[in-house]
Amino acid sequence: MVASLMAPIRLRFAFGPGPIEEETPAPGSLGPIHRVLLAVRPGELSDVPAKIRALEAAVLPRLGSESPAVTLLTVAPPAGRRRADRYLDQMAQLFPADTEVSRRVARGNPAQAILDEAAEGYDLVAMGAPVPGADSSYLFGSLVDEVVRLSPCPSLVFTARSPRWPPRTILVPTGGSEPASRAAALTFALAGKETQVLLYHVIDPELATKMTAAQVGSVAVRVETGEGIVNELREMGMRLGVNVATEVTTGGTTVDNLVDRARRDVDLIVLGTGVRAGSSRLDLGPKVERLVAEAPCSVIVLNA
Repeated sequence: MVASLMAPIRLRFAFGPGPIEEETPAPGSLGPIHRVLLAVRPGELSDVPAKIRALEAAVLPRLGSESPAVTLLTVAPPAGRRRADRYLDQMAQLFPADTEVSRRVARGNPAQAILDEAAEGYDLVAMGAPVPGADSSYLFGSLVDEVVRLSPCPSLVFTARSPRWPPRTILVPTGGSEPASRAAALTFALAGKETQVLLYHVIDPELATKMTAAQVGSVAVRVETGEGIVNELREMGMRLGVNVATEVTTGGTTVDNLVDRARRDVDLIVLGTGVRAGSSRLDLGPKVERLVAEAPCSVIVLNA
């Protein structure tokens, strides 16, 4: 699967403020990704984590014009060092041969160890997460939630319900926000020749009906606005040689609509989000949390 990956699409990624290599990143783009920290756990041997590992190894090398250097980090006590080293060696073999992969085993509190390492000049921290249970008070689990909430750099979180790569269809929900534009840029980098990127905009009928009476044909206005949003991103993808389709739709709640659409032919959803400040719990908003929990396919959440 990994060996069949295409060469990375040349994209410039801009995560966060400030110049990178004397350049000011463009809004909605993803600037150079040179160093990626991938936190893994040696105990992840069940079927779902195996799918996550395969997805991570397929996605991370494609994040820039050149394959970024990937550091595999796990946390283990001294007695578990040998087992941790073996697991990292196995994980490293999943990456393409031309990917620079290093390994590190840390000690202590797992979340703090990951955050400390992420602060050492990484452009991105990535983690896999199991599909959350219905009674869980965490979105991705206590460890992943804490790292995403406190990470000093952008983060990617993988949940995997299917190991299919390359995906036939990647769905990108977009409402015109900056995080959604970054998610689209990430998706264009991942898309191969056989992949279609579907830019999807849902018009919430309740919001449309709440518009002022003076706005005659408010639903039509919102459709026109939605088409403008997806078409602008579509042009970006087409310039990069990506097969891009767009859909603007109404009916049902946003999450129900997205889940129903994903059930038809979607292999992967890429979500762009931003952490909501002022909470000790990871808060990405109720729509994101529902979609992560209910999506019938794999999901990548980009938090920048």
